[in-house]
Amino acid sequence: MKKYLFIALTMLCLTACQTEQKPETLSLDQKSALRTCLMNESLAAVQNGTAFTADLSELAQSIAKSCVKKQALQNLGLDDESAAWAQNILSSVATNK
Repeated sequence: MKKYLFIALTMLCLTACQTEQKPETLSLDQKSALRTCLMNESLAAVQNGTAFTADLSELAQSIAKSCVKKQALQNLGLDDESAAWAQNILSSVATNK
């Protein structure tokens, strides 16, 4: 049952993402990264039970938007920069305690 739900959720995510992004604007690496994110987020939703309690269409849209945002930040190089900022903030907080 979980396997079928996971497959359905993944297909919904891929479909939702396809309507958000024009496929011709993404490179093969970007498409692969986006699909990987969609698969990971969908699997996480199945494992934590969210997929069983939420509307699948809304969950698929949420996962797709999250992955598109993550990929956009990665493409801009902000993922590494924001990780460095977060580390600096955590270091500052830890030294002030």
